[in-house]
Amino acid sequence: MNHFSLRKLTIGIAFSFFSGFGLALLILHHPAHECSVTTDSNRGDVTDDRAAGAASNDTSVLGKISQILPFDSTAAGSVSSAEVPASLDQLWATLMASSADGQTLDREVVDRLRELVRTDSALLHELLGRYDQSDEQAKRALQLVLSDIQLPEVVAFSARLATQGDASQRLRGWELLGSLGADTTQVRELVKQTLATETNPDVLSRAIAVLRPTVVEQTEAQSMAAKFTDLARHNDPVVRSESLRALAIWDKTGNAAEAGLYQGLLDQSLEVRRVALSVVGDTPLRSERLKTALMDMIQNAHETPDIQAAALEALQHFALNSNEYARYNEASVEVERYMKAIAQNVDGNGDEENL
Repeated sequence: MNHFSLRKLTIGIAFSFFSGFGLALLILHHPAHECSVTTDSNRGDVTDDRAAGAASNDTSVLGKISQILPFDSTAAGSVSSAEVPASLDQLWATLMASSADGQTLDREVVDRLRELVRTDSALLHELLGRYDQSDEQAKRALQLVLSDIQLPEVVAFSARLATQGDASQRLRGWELLGSLGADTTQVRELVKQTLATETNPDVLSRAIAVLRPTVVEQTEAQSMAAKFTDLARHNDPVVRSESLRALAIWDKTGNAAEAGLYQGLLDQSLEVRRVALSVVGDTPLRSERLKTALMDMIQNAHETPDIQAAALEALQHFALNSNEYARYNEASVEVERYMKAIAQNVDGNGDEENL
């Protein structure tokens, strides 16, 4: 190597060394950030420029990677609470908390409890076992949970309640059986027993309402129709109303139902008359005395307009002579006029004013 080349190489090495050394000194002694502290005069909050620009000005390797692959620190090593199956105790405690102080039960918790016990018979039996140890509030909550679980265990539990010595428990049992649509042979036998022995009108009416239309032997249908004929004359109007509905279902000949409906149209109770009108419209019974009772209704000045409107609707199923048709049209005009007057006198709160 000649003298000129050696000198050129030495100068190059020296230049590289001092350049690198100078750059290192510049990095070590230059402030990492220019920090400025400002105060918002309106709020008195102190802000640091370093924090404000940290996300957008991060030029480090890790900073660039984090911009390309965002990382949610809250998701690491954790599972959403919705994904963790809650225990029966947890869901029950949450349900009780949601119903405290008369609040509405949490429907989501109710649905989760139903889903949990539908597929686990052991948990279902544990839930049923809590009934006797629960207060009234908890019993109402349990009734709501069970009302949509159509399993034999729940039907048997409801039937047991329906035979308890306390009327409130019997009522709850029949309410559950009704919501479950439990109209089996065993339930019908329980209804028969209740019709023969029950003295509480609320329980009695609930038991009647559980029955559904079904095909049975003629002797059983006749026996049920006879019982409902008697109950259609019960002292309690709710029992009379439910008996009229049941009578129309179980009386296959129509004779007892026609007699019961005629009495229902003349009943002193507004609700009984309303039910009788509904049943008349739903059955093929078209006797002359039923028509006469309906015609009297539409021209009775003391009858309520809604009852008269229902009677007019029921009469559409009957054959009317010219005189009856004229009376029908006259009553229709009056009822329509009254209904329009009601509509015109409804105040801003939706309440009817005195006409």
